[in-house]
Formats: sequence, C-alpha cells, structure tokens
Amino acid sequence: MPVIRMDILAEVYARYNFAIYESERDSIIEDGVKSILLRLKRYMRNPEKFEDKSKQAMGELEAVLERFYYQDGKFSKLIHAKARAYVQKHAPLETGEEDH
Repeated sequence: MPVIRMDILAEVYARYNFAIYESERDSIIEDGVKSILLRLKRYMRNPEKFEDKSKQAMGELEAVLERFYYQDGKFSKLIHAKARAYVQKHAPLETGEEDH
C-alpha cells in the first residue's frame, strides 16, 4: 500500500496553479504536505517503523514528482522540501536522543 496520498497531491497541484499570491501558494503547499503524508501518523510511536515508512514515502513522492510534475520544477522542489521538513519535524525521538 502506498504511503503517500497521490489524489491529494493532484488536488494540491491544482489549487497551487490557481493561487494568485505567493503567500497563498505557500499555505497550500504547507497544508497539502500534511495531507499527503497523513498515513505516516500511524507510525509515530514506533521510531523504526516510522523511519522505514518515511523513507518509503519520500521515495514514492520523488517518483511521482519526477513522473507527473517534472514540468513544474518549482512546485516539485517546494513539495519535496516541505515533505522532508515535515518528516524531520515529526520523527519520533529514539531513547537516548535529546531534543535540540
């Protein structure tokens, strides 16, 4: 089962294209990434599983962006960067790690 939600990615891209202001586009990307990676929340309590699934999600996202959204490099870069930041922010801390 895919980890990312490709249907949401398509919606985000459509909304992003119709947005007039850059601040509106940023908001669409930010909210969209949360929805695209929604399935990762299932694994927040298990650091090993979260790491595996987040790598899988990022791989899926990269593949979909390269295949379907290659013509809009700015959108692809923004989604990828926000998704990476989302994963890093929500990664559960392993025992022995300190929060910086």
